Formats: sequence, structure tokens, C-alpha cells
Amino acid sequence: MIEPKSTWEQTMSKKEEMKSAISLMRDTSLLLPATQRVEIHREGDHLVYFHDNDTPQEVVDKMLPDSTLTACLKYNRHKPQDLKTRATLYPDFCERYTYHNEHNLCSRRPRRSGFGGMIGRVYTVSQKNIEKFHLRILLYHVPGETSFADFRTQHGQVYPSYQAVKRAMGFLRDDNE
Repeated sequence: MIEPKSTWEQTMSKKEEMKSAISLMRDTSLLLPATQRVEIHREGDHLVYFHDNDTPQEVVDKMLPDSTLTACLKYNRHKPQDLKTRATLYPDFCERYTYHNEHNLCSRRPRRSGFGGMIGRVYTVSQKNIEKFHLRILLYHVPGETSFADFRTQHGQVYPSYQAVKRAMGFLRDDNE
């Protein structure tokens, strides 16, 4: 006949199970790559955060920090000699560079060694938001742009919308896309 475990033995057994589960989680977290959410927005359309007691004028006058997208475009604009980065797509940018927001000035800096494996995840966009949806697709196909206008430019011609650029690039088959 097997004797039931005492409350103390059951508690100790559960603690050991928890320790092994935590240890396993730590080990597997080292195997999985980290992810970073990267923003997507149209020009002048990124999120603005403010306090409830801020007046509208204070919100307008506040120096807006760069989003991850505007910081990436700014980095490409100010570092034209960095050819490796100019060939990098926006979602992959965080594999090589890290985003810093210091004193409301955002910048991208080279990632130190040992920090590989970062995956950029661009926010999902509904197809109903047509321009933002097409910009998101361009971000996955057009590397090294320096401004929002660059995304609307193809072979020297500036198109009125991101959808028109995709059509000129051959990404769209008919008018229904």
C-alpha cells in the first residue's frame, strides 16, 4: 500500500516542479529571437501622446519624438555612405540598429555584438486603410528610402499615392487590388 504524501512533501514537490519549469523557460527564451514592434504611419500621421492636463497649444508646441519609421528614414538620409543599411528593408533594420529615444531626439545606433537575432514586426494594417496598407507593402519591398516622398517615386516619376507606385512597379494586377 502506498502512503499519501504529506502536505509538506506535496509543497516541496510543487516547488521543484516550478523551479524546473522556470529553468526550462529561461533556457528556451535564449533560443527564441527577440522581436521589436516597428511603427507604420503616413507622413505627419504618427501617434502623439499627451497628458490629460495638457492644453491643445502645449500638445502642438511639444517637440514630437521620431517614430521608428521616421528615425529609420532619418538615419538613411544622414548616413548615405552606409551602403549595407541602404540595402536593408525597414522591418530588418532593427537587426543591425537599435532605436534610442533620448531627450525627445530619436536616433538609430549600430547594435553591439552579441545582440543578433532581433526581428522587426510591422504593425498590421487593414486593407480598408488603402494608403497605409500599400505603404506597408512597400516597406517590405523597397530598401533604403530617405523620405516618404521616396516611396512614391519610381524611375524619377513622383506618383500621387502609394497604390499608384505599386501599380507602376507591377505589384498590382488590376484596379481591384
